Formats: sequence, structure tokens, C-alpha cells
Amino acid sequence: MAATVALTITAGPALAATPDHSSVTVTGTITGRILGPDGAPAANTDIYATNVNTAAQHTARTSADGTYRLRVQADQTFIVSYAVGRYFEYVPHTFRSNEATEFFVPARRTIRVDDRAIALAGVTGRLTGAAGAPAAGVTVRVTNVDTANESETTTLQDGTYDLSGQIPPGVYKVSFTVADRTQYAHQAADWNSAADITLTSGTTSIVDDQLLWDPAS
Repeated sequence: MAATVALTITAGPALAATPDHSSVTVTGTITGRILGPDGAPAANTDIYATNVNTAAQHTARTSADGTYRLRVQADQTFIVSYAVGRYFEYVPHTFRSNEATEFFVPARRTIRVDDRAIALAGVTGRLTGAAGAPAAGVTVRVTNVDTANESETTTLQDGTYDLSGQIPPGVYKVSFTVADRTQYAHQAADWNSAADITLTSGTTSIVDDQLLWDPAS
């Protein structure tokens, strides 16, 4: 009679069934803290992580202490941007996307990305007509010579204008327009002969000028 052998079978870990054509997206994390120009936490600021290859974006918002956390697709490269005020900025500390640092995010890893917002620059001044009287109601445009971005305001009754703390640092030309006549600082007739005015972070430059005509004439 043949001997009977008892076998003990131990169950292994269950395998989860995966439906056909499904996929699991492995993620990584970008976390950090954003500060305002004054060094205080930048609360409720929208943060964007943009995939440099696909342009896909992941978004988050900073908490009261300026911190944020973004889950992103793993093994991809991103640039990080945010807006404190009216202008988008890129990490690290630049308004230009082509100067942004690229961050590679490995699977299941956390990359820390901090930044401090740039203090804006500004222009202020007083404009007079040819006879020396204040030139009111004149359109003042401050144009970036590299990007063509413009900021605009209008002179007051005393001929003054003020764009303090409203313009990204850079090199600009200032123009004054009344009806169909335009003059550039300082008393220049066209763009090419206009002065290049360098605006630096956190400062306000004074650009006074006198029109070559009287606005009422």
C-alpha cells in the first residue's frame, strides 16, 4: 500500500487584478515656500509646475505660511512659476521663462523649490508743455526695450505721473502722447533717439520732461 504524504499549503500575498489597458501613474512631489518681496510669506499664491516637454501643468496654492505641495508625474522635468501681484515670476527670481531652472522629479521623491518674489521698480515724474505750464491728460507709456511689455498712466492736472512699484526691473523707454503726437524722453522725436532708462528692483526712477509743443496748441 503506497504511503500517504500530507502537504501543507500556505497562501501567499494576493495579487490585485488589473483591468486590461489600465495603467498606474507614478508621481513625485515638488514642495517649497514662496515669500513676497518684503520677505513675508506669500499666502494664497497660485503655483504652477509646467512640464518642459509636454507643457502639461500642475497647480497648487500656497497656505498662510507661504508653503505649497504639488504632486507631479514622475521622472519628468518641470519649471516652477507663480504670481505675486500682476506679473508671473519663475524660479529662481526671474520674470523670464527662458531663465527658469529646470527641476527633474524622480519617482516617489520630493524636490524642494523655494523662491522670493522680486520687488518691482517704478517711474515717476512731471511733464510740462513748451511754455513751461503743467501738461495734464497726457498718456505716459513705459515700454521694455527687450520684451515690448508696456505700463501706462496719464498725467494729472499738475503734470505729474506715478508708476511707482508697478514695473518689472529692466531697460525701458518712456513716451508721452497727446492726440496723434508722441515724444520720447528726453525731448526725443523717435524711438531710436530716445533715452534708455534702466529700472532696478525696489527703486523708482524720476523721468521729467518738457514737450516740444503745448498740448492745447
